[in-house]
Amino acid sequence: MQEKRKEIVSTTQVVVFQLGNEDFGVDILQVLEIIRLGPISHVPETPDFIEGVTNLRGNVIPVINLRKKFGLPQKQAEKQNRIVVFEVEEKIIGAIVDHVDQIIRIPDDRIEDPPEMTSADIRPYIKGLGKTESGLVILLNIRKILTDGEIIQLREIDKLREKIRQQEETAENDASSGQAPKTQKKAAPKKTGKRSR
Repeated sequence: MQEKRKEIVSTTQVVVFQLGNEDFGVDILQVLEIIRLGPISHVPETPDFIEGVTNLRGNVIPVINLRKKFGLPQKQAEKQNRIVVFEVEEKIIGAIVDHVDQIIRIPDDRIEDPPEMTSADIRPYIKGLGKTESGLVILLNIRKILTDGEIIQLREIDKLREKIRQQEETAENDASSGQAPKTQKKAAPKKTGKRSR
């Protein structure tokens, strides 16, 4: 008697995180790492949803607030908040989420197209709707989170990041050599008074 072959079911491994009362998920292949929410330095003249930049082991990366990006109500920072680090268009960025829940596998045949009633603020970023035993997970296409114009603005932040890195290296070199920080000398004022006869 021949044994029945088990049917191979294709699945997608997803990192699930929460924003408000909703569960969101992204393909684990798009996630570089997950870190605790640390100090963030504000960068002027950037979109409201860009919180600023943070230091990730010597690399300064831009951080976006997904609540602001999706038009959700804002709330105070909490201990369980996390930054999910992605790579978008060859740019490494962090995204603040309420908290990371779990990593799960969702069978591809249980992923459906997003419903038409989805909020207009997040519809462009939704890849599908995953059905799990505990409920629904909104699957995001993280590569569509940023527009072309916003990516250009992030490149400007990259320039600032490089400037900050150079300043830090200069300060470290000065400190290790015992030299005082270099300052520009002011030119002596020119004498304009008339000569006395």
